[in-house]
Amino acid sequence: MLIGYARVSTRDQRAHLQLDALRDAGCDTNHSGTVCRNYNAAEAKDIDSLPSGTRNLNTSSRFVICPVVRLPDDSDGGSIAIVSVYLDGYAASGRTISCTLNSYDYNGSFLGATSAYSLTGRFEAFLKATAGYWSSANVLCLLPPSGTGILYDINAAPYAIQ
Repeated sequence: MLIGYARVSTRDQRAHLQLDALRDAGCDTNHSGTVCRNYNAAEAKDIDSLPSGTRNLNTSSRFVICPVVRLPDDSDGGSIAIVSVYLDGYAASGRTISCTLNSYDYNGSFLGATSAYSLTGRFEAFLKATAGYWSSANVLCLLPPSGTGILYDINAAPYAIQ
């Protein structure tokens, strides 16, 4: 069995192209850099975590939450850090996916958010929000029903200082 690794770190890179190349090279599976889970525990059976992404199997739209695992720090000790993520997915004709990037400080206080609405077809989106030292972040997405949309990948981007 061959194991592959794909990662998006810049706006010029495309997760789906890397995943296609890995499949062409004979890799059996490849897991997303961020694993999205059901937002509501009662809906756990509705969310299908595929080797290539996450989709909703229920006949109603469902939320998934995706942790951002690589966060920036404000290593210069005083600037405002920015957390940035790239989203990669697909929504069938007439369906949309909407996602919001949220960041919180170590006390759980809200720092910032930004959203991408009505993503459709084969899409890539870039989101960024204010972050800080010891902050955490997640992406909350609303997936369309009946497997008609999939989140392929959510990756943290290199940090930037405002």
